[in-house]
Amino acid sequence: MFPDKFIVHSVDTQASAKAWRTYEQFAAISSSKLASVVTYGLIPGGVLGGINPVELYGTLDRADLMVMNWYPQFQGGVIIPTVFFAKDGFGCEFTGSMSVMIDGDRGRGRDIIARPNEEGILPYLSPSEFVVVVPLELQRVTIDEITGLHHKLLRPSTEVASSLERCVGYDPSLWRNFHYFNEWLQTTPEGNALLEERIGRPVRDLKSSDEIKANIKDGRFSV
Repeated sequence: MFPDKFIVHSVDTQASAKAWRTYEQFAAISSSKLASVVTYGLIPGGVLGGINPVELYGTLDRADLMVMNWYPQFQGGVIIPTVFFAKDGFGCEFTGSMSVMIDGDRGRGRDIIARPNEEGILPYLSPSEFVVVVPLELQRVTIDEITGLHHKLLRPSTEVASSLERCVGYDPSLWRNFHYFNEWLQTTPEGNALLEERIGRPVRDLKSSDEIKANIKDGRFSV
């Protein structure tokens, strides 16, 4: 069973924009967005875009939000401890959802939404608060883009190294698609060890979604 302590954020574009894109365009867009997230973090309305530019969406078990695109060799995502996604004083809501799509199956799931605080400040997740899963075929170009962005920002080589350490690589040919690799990360001792190495704390010490829910009052999370 999933530990119920992590959410997944999609690194994707809207479905309506997918029809006209070529294989090469999917690869370029996916690697560019992965590199941007690793470098800048998660910002509403930023590099990821989205339906509502003032909110951040994550999913506890909705597979459709995990998928980057239709090509398994380009699928990846952002895995975030729920306790980092829920920020003190910011809007926070758990909501039910439909359209779980793993191997064509449909069902119910749970989403989490982060919203601005009372001052209108948007939620933000630092790259140090999450892990980015990068598929094998995009690893070389994603590393090059991350290095290039850090060079443009005049960041020291130590920051480049720490950014690359937050990336987890996987081979879709061994895992079928992102969903199965994500399940391995969250539900096996070996996968948990890898996540703990990247996020810097034991999985057992992370709060579950129920513990997060218990601290939401009037639509806002408080520690």
